[in-house]
Amino acid sequence: MARVPIAFRSNESKYRFLGSSKLVNCYAEKQGEDTKGALAVLPSAGIVQHASVIEGPCRGMIYLKDIDALYSFHPSAIYRIYENGNAVRVGTIPGTDNVQLSRNQKETPQVTILSNIGLQCLESDSLTYITDPDLPSQDPDSPVPCITQDYVASRNIFGFADRRFFS
Repeated sequence: MARVPIAFRSNESKYRFLGSSKLVNCYAEKQGEDTKGALAVLPSAGIVQHASVIEGPCRGMIYLKDIDALYSFHPSAIYRIYENGNAVRVGTIPGTDNVQLSRNQKETPQVTILSNIGLQCLESDSLTYITDPDLPSQDPDSPVPCITQDYVASRNIFGFADRRFFS
């Protein structure tokens, strides 16, 4: 049988085209003198449950490192999940569609949320609709609804169905 070399460390190559060897969800462990090889690749535990929320499937999540919390969006609730796994309900965005999430760099972060019921902002665990007179109607039933949003180059960008965008 031919010997096949196995990567036993995660090494990034100097150049991307040379590739990289990575151990994902596994580790190398030294074996004894009597084994076929000096090292064996063994599986690690992989993903473990951090928190439990029973409000149905997740529609989206966003982690805010500066406040050390994860916001998880579900059909009937928004949860703020802390590092210790505690989940606190902070609001509701009805629906089952995926949500588009972005956050700005404000000291008290603002998370912009686009769902099938319109544009909303989550700040300090308080949820409000975005009512900016400079934006076209954000009503999803509008002839020109907002269909996408993101935070780019220190600005919130809103894209509308008629191919216009606003910042």
